[in-house]
Amino acid sequence: MLVNFLDWQFEVDKKLTAQTYAQAEHGAAERCGCASCLTYAARRENVFPTEVLELFEQTGIDFGKEAGLYEAARFEGIIIYGGWFHFAGKIINDTTDRIYTDEQGKTTCNMFKVRPLFDMGFWPGRRAAYFEDERVDLVQIEFVIMLTVDEMPDNHEADNIALG
Repeated sequence: MLVNFLDWQFEVDKKLTAQTYAQAEHGAAERCGCASCLTYAARRENVFPTEVLELFEQTGIDFGKEAGLYEAARFEGIIIYGGWFHFAGKIINDTTDRIYTDEQGKTTCNMFKVRPLFDMGFWPGRRAAYFEDERVDLVQIEFVIMLTVDEMPDNHEADNIALG
């Protein structure tokens, strides 16, 4: 099925994506369990903009089961988190050249602002994906979110928590 998001278009296998997420017991935040990740998990239901939640629904992603999560930075009262999800499918069009390959041959994406405190990007990646079949084409959704917190949790114990 075709799914449109802003100026992107994707070919999506929603059924396979939903089945795959249903088999995952927890998201990366719960798998890690450190205070910083649990702070994110406690606020997870309120961090994604409506249009992103609609994209997750259209692609079969369970937003409570991020494949990866990391704490990017912290300041007084603010924590910046990054993470990623996957869905089975392909990018059909990217009219703004946001996907690129660096000097080492690694494909990645430029992030774009969806809302003032929420950036995201797409690329054909499979870093720490729930999908076991390497033949399945995946689109990786990267996100960066800035959360304000009343009380800072203990320092994050790992730089990058993904599938264990």
